[in-house]
Amino acid sequence: EGQNRLNDSTFLENQKKQANKPLALFLVAFSVGIVIDFYSPLGIPEWSIAAVIGVVFWGLASRFWRDIPVSSLSFPLLLATVSIGGAWHHLNWNCFGESEIGLLASDVPTPISLQAIVQKQPEQIPAPPLEVMDRLETGDRTRIELAIISVRNDRAKLPVKGKIIATVNGVVDDLRAGDAIQVFGQLSLPAPARSRGDFDLRKFYRSKRINAVVFVNHPKAIKRLPAQDQNFPITRSFDQTREYFYGIFEAKLTAPNARLLSAILLGNRTLIARNQIDRFLTTGTMHLLAISGLHIGILCSIPLLLIRFGLFGERPILIGLIGFVIFYCVLTGMRPPVVRATILIALF
Repeated sequence: EGQNRLNDSTFLENQKKQANKPLALFLVAFSVGIVIDFYSPLGIPEWSIAAVIGVVFWGLASRFWRDIPVSSLSFPLLLATVSIGGAWHHLNWNCFGESEIGLLASDVPTPISLQAIVQKQPEQIPAPPLEVMDRLETGDRTRIELAIISVRNDRAKLPVKGKIIATVNGVVDDLRAGDAIQVFGQLSLPAPARSRGDFDLRKFYRSKRINAVVFVNHPKAIKRLPAQDQNFPITRSFDQTREYFYGIFEAKLTAPNARLLSAILLGNRTLIARNQIDRFLTTGTMHLLAISGLHIGILCSIPLLLIRFGLFGERPILIGLIGFVIFYCVLTGMRPPVVRATILIALF
């Protein structure tokens, strides 16, 4: 009987430990603050005051009102977490400097000459299939994410900051992250949603703090500049790793299959032909090309099976699994679904 009581008490303690996971609740509160600021924006002072009030009230209550249940003391902390989430969203969505490149852009494209740093490896966009109603044939294009150094007008250089997306009419395959370049093109705002329910490219880019795009008519309109002390060793190493794996895929498979495997494992869908993407859309299997928690779960199933069958120790496998998941998350571009899956695996 004493042994049974001991086992029952141990079971109850383990249940309490498992139930005591407040991180999920605070993540929900943080998300609520983001949603509130998105639909009803408040200023940084208002969010800061609300956060301070929550923390001060929690401190006073835990100090002088010790009879209050612990669950009740969490409400002021949740208020502070909501305020921090709202302030974080406000800073990223609404707060830009006076030298922001987006302030120079408009819906009408204007000629511009700018100097920038390549942020990541350029993405190639295959030409879409020619439709019957198309007047002009569209060739291959290249999309490059840039961090602005300066913009030149008729008289002098202007110290402008911010990020933009450059779309080049042609293939640019000799640029890497950290390269300094000069670009001649047409500056404009990202295209908004044309009708209700359409994808809003302007809001999508704004969530990434990108408020302008530039169209480059030819690859020769991009000129490489001397080094600007902007090294990206980590980004370059991951770019080279992706190129290494894609080279293996090309050596072992046909070109269409290599591109498909690169999209499924590395998240690079830009190399897939448009007609092949349409087939995935028609069959409802487009989600297979988007790196998500499904891919993370499949890749993690093998190490977990090794633990289940007792082939290796639990601790070294779990440590190696967490390291692999973090590496894979960065390798595939740290897309939100992969980041969420990585956090869940690392924490739980």
